[in-house]
Amino acid sequence: AVAPEADGDNDAARGDAGAADLRPEAVRPGPSSPETAQLTLAQALALQKDLLEGFRAEEFQAKLRDLHRDLSEADPRKFRAERQRHFLTVQSVVLPRYGFSGDAKGVMQMMRQFEQPHINSDEEFRVTGGYLDHLLFTAPAEAVAAEKAEKAEKAEAGEEVAGAAVTDEGASKESAQGDSGPGPGKTAMVRVHIEQHTERGTGLELSFLVPARATISDVKAAAARELDDDKVKRCKIARRQGEILVALKDGEALGKRRRFLILGLERTAGSDAHPAAHKA
Repeated sequence: AVAPEADGDNDAARGDAGAADLRPEAVRPGPSSPETAQLTLAQALALQKDLLEGFRAEEFQAKLRDLHRDLSEADPRKFRAERQRHFLTVQSVVLPRYGFSGDAKGVMQMMRQFEQPHINSDEEFRVTGGYLDHLLFTAPAEAVAAEKAEKAEKAEAGEEVAGAAVTDEGASKESAQGDSGPGPGKTAMVRVHIEQHTERGTGLELSFLVPARATISDVKAAAARELDDDKVKRCKIARRQGEILVALKDGEALGKRRRFLILGLERTAGSDAHPAAHKA
């Protein structure tokens, strides 16, 4: 069970949800005075399992992914409100079985019960709570992020094909003119996009062509040429993985990656950028 959220993501899901039912009526606190009812550890674990059963249902998870996809970035406040209402579709069914009202007040009362040391210190309770936290917050966010990454990779693959076609056409023209340059396909170029990472977010953006077989060092060298600034070669190129940035080694192959962040670049979007630098 997840307590009603305030302004940010709620971390109270660590032990607060549940799924299958301990059927004997004696296990449940009963419908009267949930404020004073004391859950036993067995009751708390049963409540967790009941909620777990509802939260991991594919229909529930699909709706949760839809909310993330449609609202998490477009309207965070509305997203949190709609997500809380979605949590209640399960909580409102489960909580009354244990003597709590099936609304936000009942969720808060349950949460206070879960704070009891004889419950919160139990290893099984904490492990199940961690899984619930993953189901409600981490899994849907990761699923939507993976969808976006897959779409970006497909778009980048399309750019790579287009870039190679342009290069082949240029090579063919050179060949027709008697140029002794490399044949079609041997110098295929791909477009990469780099954003300057700053404490305030992203700043300057670059988009330029590099050889398909380039390394990260080659990407930095190309960026340095675009900006006419050799100090760029000393910067770090990174990729975002979830909430963290992972720096890439200079010798790494470009591969299928096309979008990067550049760290340590002391320059603003309005500074004296090379004319070839432009917004992606």
